[in-house]
Amino acid sequence: MKFWTTAPFSVDIRAFLFRSAQRNEIETPHGAILSSFLSVRSIWAAILQSSTSMRGGEVILSAVNIPHMHDLIEACGLSPRYADIESDSLIPTIEALEKGRSDRTRIVLIAHLFGSWSSISHIAEWAHKHNILVVEDCAQCYLGRDFFGTAEADFSMFSFGLIKRRTAGAGAILISRNMEFFTKIESLTKVWPFQSRREYLGKIWRVAIFAGFTLPFPFSTVLAILKAQGREPEVVIRASLRGYPDAKLPDRFHRQPHRALVKRLKLSWASSQHSDWQLRSESIWRSLLGNIPRQYVPGYKAQIHSFWAFPVFFEKSEDAIQLARKKGGYAISGLSSLRAFTEGSDRIIRRAVFFPVRSSSKNPNPFAIDSEFVEYL
Repeated sequence: MKFWTTAPFSVDIRAFLFRSAQRNEIETPHGAILSSFLSVRSIWAAILQSSTSMRGGEVILSAVNIPHMHDLIEACGLSPRYADIESDSLIPTIEALEKGRSDRTRIVLIAHLFGSWSSISHIAEWAHKHNILVVEDCAQCYLGRDFFGTAEADFSMFSFGLIKRRTAGAGAILISRNMEFFTKIESLTKVWPFQSRREYLGKIWRVAIFAGFTLPFPFSTVLAILKAQGREPEVVIRASLRGYPDAKLPDRFHRQPHRALVKRLKLSWASSQHSDWQLRSESIWRSLLGNIPRQYVPGYKAQIHSFWAFPVFFEKSEDAIQLARKKGGYAISGLSSLRAFTEGSDRIIRRAVFFPVRSSSKNPNPFAIDSEFVEYL
């Protein structure tokens, strides 16, 4: 019986443990402020609760999102509205956003998915005409220390959680350009209690365990044990990657990060350049995609890619997953905790199959998505 020998993604544990502390201070664009948070969910909760004018309003968000973003909207007394995403860009069109807009719309939240990023300056222009706050979720597309998201967005959120390509073990960074609203966020969050030392050390220990788990021998051993127990590896993997599986909203996120995590976040942010990520992305395209046309990659028209797992559209997704396993590799559907909230976006997401990403020449991708996969596209 064959067992997979590589995990579906890798943790940059060497960079995490040995990243130099002798970095220069982070230089942000003029007028922007960089601040550290416990998680992207904490940022989102702070934005939603920082102004009494938000209450009773509506939020338009990308129709593919993590459930907690939806749950926090409702927990904070607002109503969610969804805008379908496009398969080639993975962001909504102005037309889709306009369908969801009303006089009660207070915020628009655009999530950049699967490591793809495109400027949303056109969305910001549309939103600001209607006095709508623009929040950009860049949790899946960190692109180096000189990348700060869309300059016209009021806020851009970046995650450095466990499975991100540039991890700090946990935590998030907020780039704020709307200073008036940021002062409200600051006033709210400064009274939040701090994350405990015990919880922070637990996060670091989890990174170390997970990094060991992604090595070939431990990974294949664990999968063999799961198979022997009759358990589905995908279910176990998904459950183990959830950052907040039993979170009580919104109080669970009302905490400030431990000071050691703040330092780690700044080091993680400052440790690589935008150009480095562009080179890695091109390497991944070449080594994984083979002869498969690029239009089968979700978000292939996006301006920039920073893959943490490589997505490909398949009409016969289960057959493609089985073929990957026969080749001794790994593929999975529904790798992250994302959920589609509309039927149109669900048709896009359920076709996506995720493959391992290995951008280092010392740790190459286990196989290419070659011509044998074509019949399942």
